[in-house]
Amino acid sequence: MLMDRSAELLRDYILTGRIRPGTRWVERQLAEQLGTSRVPIREALIQLEKEGLIVSKPSGRYVIELGEQDIGKLYQVRRVLERLAVELAAQNTSPERAEALQNKLQELREAVAREDRRGYVRHDIELHRLIWGQANNPYLLDLLRTLTGPIYMFVADNANVIGWDRAFELHEKLIDSINAGDVRLALEQVDCHMDEGLYRSNQVFQRRELL
Repeated sequence: MLMDRSAELLRDYILTGRIRPGTRWVERQLAEQLGTSRVPIREALIQLEKEGLIVSKPSGRYVIELGEQDIGKLYQVRRVLERLAVELAAQNTSPERAEALQNKLQELREAVAREDRRGYVRHDIELHRLIWGQANNPYLLDLLRTLTGPIYMFVADNANVIGWDRAFELHEKLIDSINAGDVRLALEQVDCHMDEGLYRSNQVFQRRELL
């Protein structure tokens, strides 16, 4: 469907940092850029608003801007959902699933080596979606997709403070523990991953206060 393709493209623009927080969406301009009518664009924007990536104001629709409290609350909920996903994924491991996770991890490694910010964020999202899919719970998958969109948008917009080598190390340890079927270790690793993500996010706001 045109709406689905439009939503996918616009979502990718937001999550990889091509469209900045606070950007105002104009249906007519988007329709011209994507070569489609305004109807699927309008439907796509409504979908992205449901996913928490867009907010409606009297003057139009805008890409969301997150504050420090927003990030803290998002991570508070994400930690709970990610722990459940990782626990289930570690219980559902198989040679085929382990290979898929390792292949995606390699793509993340290559993005880090290239210092490819957009590639890093894209592969990071895809890696976590593989984990969520391996959990084999469609309701959990839908919740995580909706919840983490704003977080990945924030990460992409502040990729200069990610600490890529450290982030990759945490992903590698997490994947190794899931592939080993070690639930206890996987839960420890996902906690470290969430702690690091929240710490880096808080650094962004601290730096802004100093400017």
